[in-house]
Amino acid sequence: MSNTKLIDTISEIDIELDKARTIMQELIEGYFNKYDRNSQDDWLCITWEYERYGSFADILNDYIYNIWKLVRSVDKAGEKDD
Repeated sequence: MSNTKLIDTISEIDIELDKARTIMQELIEGYFNKYDRNSQDDWLCITWEYERYGSFADILNDYIYNIWKLVRSVDKAGEKDD
């Protein structure tokens, strides 16, 4: 893998990681830290927001998969260079 391609791939990984961190922060702060599952008052909110934050989790999974593919491409390119 050329240095230019490697730098481009690392930049792509950085962008995907930034998006993943943003989604993770929203999941943690907007859902998991916001509601107390032991509080009956919060049960309705947890249920109401479940599908929305489930979508965030799906998006996060997509970003993680994209990162995995990019890292794997660098790893495979490194194997070819050996």
